[in-house]
Amino acid sequence: MGQPEVATLRRFYAAWTAGDLDAMLAEVHPDVEAQPVLGLLYERPTYKGHGGMRRWFEEVDDLWDDFEAQIEATHEVDGAVIGYLRLIATTRGRSSDARIAVICHFRDGKIIAFRGRDREEVAEELDLPP
Repeated sequence: MGQPEVATLRRFYAAWTAGDLDAMLAEVHPDVEAQPVLGLLYERPTYKGHGGMRRWFEEVDDLWDDFEAQIEATHEVDGAVIGYLRLIATTRGRSSDARIAVICHFRDGKIIAFRGRDREEVAEELDLPP
């Protein structure tokens, strides 16, 4: 684990913010599995493979007029990269934001698993700064 994985995570979220699905998919392993923290907003609790990631992206695009994911900090713990994210979603001129943690695992230099979690819970559980 190290800087290459953190850079991969940063490229993934930069591509999502830019609306560049192909660039997003370039950063994830074909067998990726994603579990968004805000699962109640989406059709599924888990998205698998590039097809699943495409569907998740489309759902976010359908829900919001604009979506931005900012990585505020990263931590490397037990073979994973934990990103502290600020998600900003805008619809009809109104913005909402949430701060979450995403736990990412990697295989062959690509993201193989995302698991969204409550940021404060992750910080407490892993003894990380909030």
